[in-house]
Amino acid sequence: SSGINAEGTGSSGINAEYGTSIGSCIQGGGACGAYSETCKCGVHKNGGCLINAAAPANTACKCLYHGFPYYDCSPEVTSCGVYFTETCHNPDTTVDSCLQGGGNCAGYKEHVDVY
Repeated sequence: SSGINAEGTGSSGINAEYGTSIGSCIQGGGACGAYSETCKCGVHKNGGCLINAAAPANTACKCLYHGFPYYDCSPEVTSCGVYFTETCHNPDTTVDSCLQGGGNCAGYKEHVDVY
């Protein structure tokens, strides 16, 4: 049985309030590399990164720009800059979600001054 006992943990000993999601792992500062959930970043035609696929719930997508000779953006699922916001709990591909991750959001420069 996987019920919650008097100590607030399930039969596995994991605190039932927090669970085992990547968001819980990242918020707890764990080593979260084994999780398969990710986000995707791409390069805007004028340079800078954009989020192409949103991060998992309760996390943020940090886009890292790699210039010459690659001109590419790589994603990293990270903790939210401001946790108690809609873009943290339900991330999407908007500039607000990108800013949560604290990475390169220069691909959104027509929407916000990110320099």
